[in-house]
Amino acid sequence: MNGRLEPTLTSWRGCPSGGGEGMSIGAGGTNVRELGVEEPYLDSFDSHGVTATWPTQRGTNGGSVLSSGIYRLISRYKWRCLILMPWDLTMVALCYVGSHLLSPRTPAVELPFVGGLPWDAVIFATLFLIMAAGAGLYERDTLLRPSQSVTKAALASVFAWVGWLALDYLINFGLVGRWVLGLGLCFTAVATAVPRVGMAFLINGNPQPVLFVGDGESARMVESESANPMGLWIKVIPVMVPSGGNGGELRQEYGRGPVLKTLAHGIGAQGVVLDNACSMRWVEEAAQCVETGVSALDFVTFYEKSFRKVPIEKIDLRWLIAANVEACHPLNRALKRFTDVILAAVGLAMCLPLWLMICPLIAATSKGPVFYRQQRVGRGGEIFRLIKFRTMKVGAESDGRAVYAGKKDDRVTAIGKILRRTRLDETPQFLNVLAGHMSFVGPRPERPEFVKMLEAQTPTYGLRHLIKPGITGWAQIKYSYAGTVQESLEKLKYDLYYVKNATLLLDLYILVRTPWVLMRGSR
Repeated sequence: MNGRLEPTLTSWRGCPSGGGEGMSIGAGGTNVRELGVEEPYLDSFDSHGVTATWPTQRGTNGGSVLSSGIYRLISRYKWRCLILMPWDLTMVALCYVGSHLLSPRTPAVELPFVGGLPWDAVIFATLFLIMAAGAGLYERDTLLRPSQSVTKAALASVFAWVGWLALDYLINFGLVGRWVLGLGLCFTAVATAVPRVGMAFLINGNPQPVLFVGDGESARMVESESANPMGLWIKVIPVMVPSGGNGGELRQEYGRGPVLKTLAHGIGAQGVVLDNACSMRWVEEAAQCVETGVSALDFVTFYEKSFRKVPIEKIDLRWLIAANVEACHPLNRALKRFTDVILAAVGLAMCLPLWLMICPLIAATSKGPVFYRQQRVGRGGEIFRLIKFRTMKVGAESDGRAVYAGKKDDRVTAIGKILRRTRLDETPQFLNVLAGHMSFVGPRPERPEFVKMLEAQTPTYGLRHLIKPGITGWAQIKYSYAGTVQESLEKLKYDLYYVKNATLLLDLYILVRTPWVLMRGSR
């Protein structure tokens, strides 16, 4: 061995060559030309390292504007909203106007509101955007699956028109004609679904290559997360580098030449992602890639932005320092407390009629109290007593040992199954919110026994107690009920994302999404 490392190939799924291979920087390997990098753009590869030249006609990153747009569309929620929401707003407004103009029964001058047809169209389109966000029409998983795009676009259209009918009747005491309703439903669903179906086939037919520099674990995590029935939304290209040096840093001795820049340019990579343990040599190379239009991120940031959860395997307390958690600021806490009290009071008033039916049903179908109080861990590790409707038989934990509730738990009563499926058993927690123990939106409060067990699994678990627990939350709308330790740790990824990114806007999005989750019967 001469002390220099040359690019070699190792077995990996997702290589651009289609042969199920990836890249590894190791000693005594294969010439980089075998990676499929185009000949005119690589000046020389020899035993002394890599030298690259960059023809001006190549263009930024060797890729097209379309490729760059696809990558941003599928990897960032912000970009999906920036691209899709203006389209939806415009097309739905036009569909509303068109449904009135084309209706043979309703003259265009007979408008539902005083403001006139254009203003009504804007209000209706805004209502559709709310329903579309609630249905998850801007989520990546929906965009990657044509069937889901069609289904959710149709559902959003139906609920938008139902909401509009109610609004029209309450304000104007008017009725929307059947022709207008029928045409509007069809136009709205088609105008919002068709572009998404086209995008789905375009995206799944053009997975964008991204270089993952590290020991391979990061690449494996992303590959497992980004999989869907139609393929990968990105092409995971692991650049394996040997570990060594102090602190487990990854190092590379390849001679001269910008290897990452060469590889990214040759395969048209849209991004370079560095493992946290990469040495400064790799950081400097990634910085060179930025000059050519290739995005460069550390792995934790890429993971958070792409999957909207935190890779708990890759973080420590330094992540918290860098996170700059705004939710802990006194002003933000006071503002959230104000909104919590209002929402809890409104929710309590709306649920009281339901309670008058639920309480007798619980008392009549099983022995024991109607309400159930249980110790939970709140902000700062404070223990409080959570209130909920009793859904299990008395003595469900007679041995005194805390046990996760299973999906088909025989301890759950008949009425309890319905209450748990619809989450009506949690509505008494409005009282906990008014008392200040909980917030309306936040991580779900866990039992002290489970907290102790989970903190033994990962030291970052306690970070979720930086803010108050909530009735609903980011993890609740993104993940199903956690019935095992492993599932609880998966939900922790979403909880920590919320802790870091909690804002009133995100709270509003969670509140809009929650009814749709309830309709799915998700626990």
